[in-house]
Amino acid sequence: MSEKPATTLLFFYGTLMHPHVLYSVICDTSKATHPSTFPHVKAAVPGFIRHPVRNKPYPAMVPSTQHRVHGIVTDTETLSLATGISGSRIVELLDRFEGVQYRRVTVGFEVLEGSGESVDGNDDKAANALFREKLLAGGELHTAAAYEWTAAMDALEVGVDDWSYEEFLRTRLSGYLDDEAETVDPRT
Repeated sequence: MSEKPATTLLFFYGTLMHPHVLYSVICDTSKATHPSTFPHVKAAVPGFIRHPVRNKPYPAMVPSTQHRVHGIVTDTETLSLATGISGSRIVELLDRFEGVQYRRVTVGFEVLEGSGESVDGNDDKAANALFREKLLAGGELHTAAAYEWTAAMDALEVGVDDWSYEEFLRTRLSGYLDDEAETVDPRT
């Protein structure tokens, strides 16, 4: 009997919350073939703050004891089932995408109320609710992999409003996905 591969919980707080952006990073396929959603829960990570990166459509998460960052949690098992890519390969691809500006860290998180609700209007609410149940069945203490900013702080727009996913969807997503069609890393 083969062992089931370990699953890694993943906390996303920026552009990777959008299915087409995430799948463009972990799949070598056109955005037309990407699934339109993936099961997830809304979550908050205490001890960090999110700032916009200057002149970029994506944010950075840095330590800050008095703040918390809102985002979503999914897992490598869910993404692997949707893509056929192993969980360890998914983590490798995410590490490559985040590059030297970020490092993967383990963070504690809290599952937020309304976690079965949609992030962008295209989500499968039933799948999200099932994912939430599965996650909560594991107990109260939750940790996930997340990407912390390690580059220069002067590259961040500190002191301005928090980076907004809703604003990204309204004003930057279309161009971001067009850029993705031209390069493996849509952030460049």
